[in-house]
Amino acid sequence: GDGFMLSSLKKESLPSESTPVQIVPPQSWSPYAGEDDIIDLFELINTLWKRKLLILVISLLSLAGSFVSTQFLPKTYTSSVLFEYPDWKELAQSVKNPIILDRIVRRNQIIKKFLLPQEISENPSDQISPYQKAVQLLLGKDVLKIELNENSLTELTVQWHDPTFAAELANLLPEQLRIETRLRKIEALRKEENQLDIEKKLLIDYQKPVKNQINQLISEYPQLLLFSRNSERDEISELETALGERLSNLSILENSSEIENSRLIREVEQLREMIGQVSLDKGELYLKRIEFDRLNSELNGFNQRLNAIDKRIFEIKKFISLDDSSFLVYLTEAIPPEVPSKPKVRLIVALSGVVGLFFAIFLCFTIEFVKNFQNQKDLT
Repeated sequence: GDGFMLSSLKKESLPSESTPVQIVPPQSWSPYAGEDDIIDLFELINTLWKRKLLILVISLLSLAGSFVSTQFLPKTYTSSVLFEYPDWKELAQSVKNPIILDRIVRRNQIIKKFLLPQEISENPSDQISPYQKAVQLLLGKDVLKIELNENSLTELTVQWHDPTFAAELANLLPEQLRIETRLRKIEALRKEENQLDIEKKLLIDYQKPVKNQINQLISEYPQLLLFSRNSERDEISELETALGERLSNLSILENSSEIENSRLIREVEQLREMIGQVSLDKGELYLKRIEFDRLNSELNGFNQRLNAIDKRIFEIKKFISLDDSSFLVYLTEAIPPEVPSKPKVRLIVALSGVVGLFFAIFLCFTIEFVKNFQNQKDLT
């Protein structure tokens, strides 16, 4: 009985083939669906149009305020000059050297362009002098710069609040940097030359006792210079060879003149004596030859160093006597700029206008939202 009831319930719960199937769209799933999820573009445009005057006023105020504020910002003018110089990287390093910049400031008397009159006057309470203050200003970020531009030409750029002085400094600096860099290098080379002269004198003094020892050895042992080989065995062999040649000549020229025979006999006797002397004093002469070679090696080292010193001194004198003023060639002349490079007024005003416009739109929607909320609250 239970199985029959269960099967009958299933049949009743299932739709028949003739029963139509109704499809419910998603919008009908919730009674509030579709009312707030669709953004009405015309309603947004209408909201903005109703408050177009507010948007216009806020945008204009933003533009005007940004423009007026830029007029009170400190202005920076950029002036540049193009030039050619073989060692431009050296000038690029010099333009960041405080010692060289201090010399340029002092040499050209341009301190009044940097500081106010009350700042120029020496004040004992100040820890730094006016010249040091001027150098600190020149060493500021992006004030002075030397680099290659997009056309691979050397460009010196000056950024300063006075356009006339920016142009004057740009025209002045390349030549002054060349002069001061060269003077600084010459000072270093002269110090090096003095040190080389001192070293040269010391080497000459060291040479004298070595030469005296060599001369004394030669005077005591002249056989040290007779042969080019170093071994005593080689000396004896050469002496024996020379003795064999004399004896051979003596036997060949047996019937020659008495003068020739007597000369050969004397040479044979001298060679025999030398062979005997070398054989007897072999140990002592061997030690003397070692000392002789050591002294000669030391003397050669002195001579090589002296030659290197003479060569370096010649190069230093050549550089000092060289006039490199013609190496620096100006390609352009810096002129005082009419428009400041900083602040960028157009960019600041444009950005302020965009920000003001977005703020005005946000304010309009906020006002509209508050108004609608208040109306719904009053209705309820």
